Amino acid sequence: MVSRPSQARFLSLCGILFAALIAGCQAGQDTETASGHLAPSDVASSDGSGASSSRDALPSDAVVELVTVTPEQFQQRIQQQNGKVVLVDFWATWCEPCREQFPHTIGLAAKYADDVHVITVSADDPADPEGAREFLQQQQATETENLLTALDLNETFDRFDIRGGIPFYKLYDRQGNLRYEFNGNPQRDDNTEPIDNLEVRLKELIEEMNSPDGAE
Repeated sequence: MVSRPSQARFLSLCGILFAALIAGCQAGQDTETASGHLAPSDVASSDGSGASSSRDALPSDAVVELVTVTPEQFQQRIQQQNGKVVLVDFWATWCEPCREQFPHTIGLAAKYADDVHVITVSADDPADPEGAREFLQQQQATETENLLTALDLNETFDRFDIRGGIPFYKLYDRQGNLRYEFNGNPQRDDNTEPIDNLEVRLKELIEEMNSPDGAE
């Protein structure tokens, strides 16, 4: 038989252990919640492309800009890049292949910064741009010109001539002429090329730009 003082001490000890157990379960739940939902940058780099899955935070003053444009304004921006090859990446936050390929676009912008101007065009809802802006910020898309279509999805595909789905890429030469288009549709029959050819074609246009015969 346990005396009352001993029983009190026993109940007090049990209470302490129970509280510690509850706190540990809550901490475990918090950890699981934090790790159970991948940040967009983690999702985007899960394709084994070599991009880090945990990017360093951007400096507070390195804010990624996102500008809403019409197709006409988009064409004006292409023509403003005289002397540089232009790569355009059409994407959306709801498109998983787009998110997986996006670090590659960022990598090309950094690798060929002297010769290539990279433009990203989001097909997300122009009335709700925050998701696209947040993804771009997490991807540290500071070396690309980031645009958001002013149109709805069907109009975007039609007016920007996106065929076979997104991601969809366009390559323009130094004179602003559209030279190549790429998509990930294996059933392509519309003169587009596979995405794997993108960097090869990019290098061709850079070399053409730098060659004596390339200047007209």
